[in-house]
Amino acid sequence: MIVWERPSAMIKGVLIVAASVILVPLGIIFLILPELVWKQLKLMIENKPACHSGDASCECEICGKEEK
Repeated sequence: MIVWERPSAMIKGVLIVAASVILVPLGIIFLILPELVWKQLKLMIENKPACHSGDASCECEICGKEEK
């Protein structure tokens, strides 16, 4: 039978492993998520209908009316 001289060291090891298992995926999510949100916002800004900004004539994507 193994007698642990320092059980606190084993507990620290288990806590470090548990923290790594939890924090590494969270870190990856928080690194990737802002990139995806930024791309989505950029696409939304670029796809703004021209007729609502007072530009050339177009068929509005929002209201469906054709403006000149």
